[in-house]
Amino acid sequence: MMVCMVMMNDSGAGDTAFADDHDALGADPFIALARAHTMLDEYEQSDFTQVDDEWFALLVGSVERLRTRADRLAIDVATEAKRRGHERERGFSSVKAYIAHHGRLSGPEALGRQRTMHMFDLLPGWERAAREGDIGVEQIRLMARTASNPRITEIGRASCRERV
Repeated sequence: MMVCMVMMNDSGAGDTAFADDHDALGADPFIALARAHTMLDEYEQSDFTQVDDEWFALLVGSVERLRTRADRLAIDVATEAKRRGHERERGFSSVKAYIAHHGRLSGPEALGRQRTMHMFDLLPGWERAAREGDIGVEQIRLMARTASNPRITEIGRASCRERV
């Protein structure tokens, strides 16, 4: 079976490629991303002035949950890069350097993603809440920065040992 894969280029246009026998891999991430880009294109054409105040408040919350989910997807991709060990086999010193390079991220943005991956390992409840869109991007980053502090990590480990 021939499957079409679409990857968004720098200008936002889709580049198309084809792959044979792609069924075994499940949902194609490039097709899913192309659909998401199309949906966002449609959303950008929306007329917010037609939405009454009550519905507009719901719209604000929904947009923020979408932003949180998109941020979580970025963390998932960084986690997969770490799992694959891409940073070392491609000559990068860390996952942070790998995702900064390929994602064209600033150092602080890549560091934030690295810290968030670490925090999700330490605090699975935060990961669940982030995945569900219940916590905003900035709150997640703040907790990740806090959890990256070695003193906080040691306090948390000692607290967990005391409860066991």
